[in-house]
Amino acid sequence: MNNFFKRTKSSINFRKTVFVFRIGNLGDSLVALPSVRKIEQLNPGAKIVLVTEQSSNSYVTTWSIFKLTGVFHDAVFYKKKLLDIIRVICSIRKEKNPSLYYLAPHRSIKAVRRDKFFFEKICGIKEIKGFDFLVEPEAIKNSAGKMMRQEKESVQLLKSINEGVTSELPPRPYIQPSKKDFAKVCSLVPNFSNSVFRIALTPGSKMLSKKWPIQRYSDFVSRVLQSDSAVEIIIFGTVEEEYEANFILTNSLSKRVISLVGKTSIGESAAALTLCSVYVGNDTGTMHLASSMGLPCLGIFASRANPGRWEPFGNENTILRKELPCSGCNLEICANHANKCLTEITVDNVFKAFSDIRNRYQEE
Repeated sequence: MNNFFKRTKSSINFRKTVFVFRIGNLGDSLVALPSVRKIEQLNPGAKIVLVTEQSSNSYVTTWSIFKLTGVFHDAVFYKKKLLDIIRVICSIRKEKNPSLYYLAPHRSIKAVRRDKFFFEKICGIKEIKGFDFLVEPEAIKNSAGKMMRQEKESVQLLKSINEGVTSELPPRPYIQPSKKDFAKVCSLVPNFSNSVFRIALTPGSKMLSKKWPIQRYSDFVSRVLQSDSAVEIIIFGTVEEEYEANFILTNSLSKRVISLVGKTSIGESAAALTLCSVYVGNDTGTMHLASSMGLPCLGIFASRANPGRWEPFGNENTILRKELPCSGCNLEICANHANKCLTEITVDNVFKAFSDIRNRYQEE
């Protein structure tokens, strides 16, 4: 992204300008989508502008998600350079009586104070929401050393913009795939039919400590295919996760299993998820993307973070998780215990949870 200022909609007359500050990668951005929708509801006729850091890494950025919502009219990008910061100040101060929603993930007290001073005193924004109800830190334990259940980050963010009051989850979907996205997906999914029960499966993750063993995913797929002839499976993931997809494809040898791994953009993945009935997989960005499109999720969770914190939207989900003395480690690689919190989740556990979801679907 070379442009400092990205214009996404034609210039029209707006009632006011609302800035939204959010930074992060795929999962961080997706869990903020209910708040983005709520901001749109609370500010009809407003010009809504994202303020976000311009990332230099290869991860999915906040803007690559938020631009697919249809909510934002512009975006202001910055790097941690003086000239960029000056441009942010100028772009905000030129607006008449702008307001700001502070949707930051958990940050240090020092960083929050710095941000508050910057937006209030330097940028001159008088109406700001989000600083009085901040997102909690992770890996919180009680006095007995046990992991405490936390509110979902998506719920915490909703409360932060609503003066600490829990508000109803805005209706989904939160992403708006284009006609081109749907056309691409239909070309990749053979014998497309809305009547098929499809599983959106994500066996990969960029974080090793979140990955349920691939052999167990393969065994799960085999059991599903043998038990239900009306089920198809679409595997999702990034190009770095082709090993997991190929392992399952090789072991299943079934035309009812296809892989979109490395073949779709975020918008195209969202379109493909509309063809699915349920998500099954690791705690990944794809899980949150599936939830943002309205799918119930069967999430296989490591216990590295607090229970509840990263669960998908809504109450229709099934979460499989094992608590151990080492829960709350926050590790990206579990070298000492070989992902024991995940390996204690069996194929039987996952298959039974899926069967319950499948039975409810057939009863509807």
